[in-house]
Amino acid sequence: MLKTTITEIVIHSDSDQAMIKDTTTVNIVDEGGGRFITITQYDYEFNEVIIRIDPKEVSILFKVINKLLNQ
Repeated sequence: MLKTTITEIVIHSDSDQAMIKDTTTVNIVDEGGGRFITITQYDYEFNEVIIRIDPKEVSILFKVINKLLNQ
């Protein structure tokens, strides 16, 4: 039996097309050492910038982001 799994979501404004460089892509990646979350954007020179996050860090990451935003 086969199933489908969503491993990537692209965030973009309503006026953008999902394939242009002005997007944020969130992935679940398994590179052999376990799953990671990657967040990919492009800088002003269109260089790819990737942040890798261990799923165990997501909860604390959200907490500190909210703390920073609510100051």
